[in-house]
Amino acid sequence: MQMDDVPEQFAPGWLLEAARQTTGESDFGPRILEEPLERLCISVNEDANLNAYVTA
Repeated sequence: MQMDDVPEQFAPGWLLEAARQTTGESDFGPRILEEPLERLCISVNEDANLNAYVTA
């Protein structure tokens, strides 16, 4: 995964696909992971105002 591939906004689907590409795994367990992952992405994108890009 290259930095050019990182979106400005994190999304659960993108994170899962990045994990699949990085690990070669496709099964990350029960779907119970989806809601917490969605909440994490919302928090990173909105509350924490975090992103993959450094701004000066």
